[in-house]
Amino acid sequence: MRPMRRKFVLAMSVAALALAGCSNGDDGGDDAGGKDANYLEGWAVLGKDALPISNLTSVWSNGKSGADREWLIVGGSAAGNKDGLVLELRGDTWSKHTFKGVGLLWWVHGDASGRRIAVGDGGTIIRWQSGDKTLTHQQVPSLRKAKSQLFGVWFADKAERFFLVGGNASDQTAKGLLWTVPFSAKTGDDIDAKATQEKLDGKQGLLMKVWGASNERVFTVGEEGKIWALDKGAWKLDGTIETDRFIGVTGRSENNVVAVGGLGSGVIAKRDATGWKQVAGCSTCFINGQLAAVILTEDGTTIVGGSVGYLATHKGEKTEKDLPTLDPPISELTLHGAWADSHTMVVVGGNLSNPSTAAGVVMVRGEKLPELPQ
Repeated sequence: MRPMRRKFVLAMSVAALALAGCSNGDDGGDDAGGKDANYLEGWAVLGKDALPISNLTSVWSNGKSGADREWLIVGGSAAGNKDGLVLELRGDTWSKHTFKGVGLLWWVHGDASGRRIAVGDGGTIIRWQSGDKTLTHQQVPSLRKAKSQLFGVWFADKAERFFLVGGNASDQTAKGLLWTVPFSAKTGDDIDAKATQEKLDGKQGLLMKVWGASNERVFTVGEEGKIWALDKGAWKLDGTIETDRFIGVTGRSENNVVAVGGLGSGVIAKRDATGWKQVAGCSTCFINGQLAAVILTEDGTTIVGGSVGYLATHKGEKTEKDLPTLDPPISELTLHGAWADSHTMVVVGGNLSNPSTAAGVVMVRGEKLPELPQ
């Protein structure tokens, strides 16, 4: 019998609540598992828990190995020194890029053609090409003025546009943002001028993450359990699940998508050809809230991470009130972003309930990664 676990409910201010629940992980293709794999086995912390370098929020890989492999990890601090951080692994060597005063970086994404984008507080966008020694940093003027956070970015390989989502987490009256931006917009001013600002229902709250099955079939999630989808060139409400906030979304095709979230009690919803259905979570369930990190494996297993080092799995369509978990957890930090390729699974997190105190964790399963630079 598994030990009984305590359900953690975090009491935080609105701003801290948004910080602790603003990321997820995307699936990076074939997963580092195999048929009938136990995805709760084989995890190890890289270095040690509570690394002092930064709060860590998002991770991405190009899926390659050896000298061609590339991993990106982003994070930073939302208070104190307010520095953003990008860690870039090429082969066996990490590079560390610090961006003074920009605040926390919330998400990072790349494609097979070598384009990389990280986004974060104050409308910060960092763009570069794989192999660049200098990463271009910019802030979108209108978003900086509105104190908007960019919580998510996604684009298809070789696409001519990318998608941004976010909003102002400290302003309860502010609307969430969903922008479609042409890659031809090179500066913050260009983005302000050329971006299409999608309206949705005109009152949508924070949008937390965005993921696409293709450039024309894209999903975004956020407040009130709403799930929006780009379909035939227009954004439409694709589903609504009873929860306060979805935080993460990922998938393997347009009819194999998973959304996770829940601020007090965790929730998982899945989409198939018939639409969206809730498959885990309820107000009296024993699933830790703030599920944010998420991987959807090739065999249909959903791996989720959340508050206080919570790492769990779900498989199938049965609605669950509890989930198999990594027990005891190997980190006490909030697990916030995740990525998997055919070699390695990585989950990252930080001290996101108090982001002024830098503390990060990197959890690895499969092929090892080199120690992080300090």
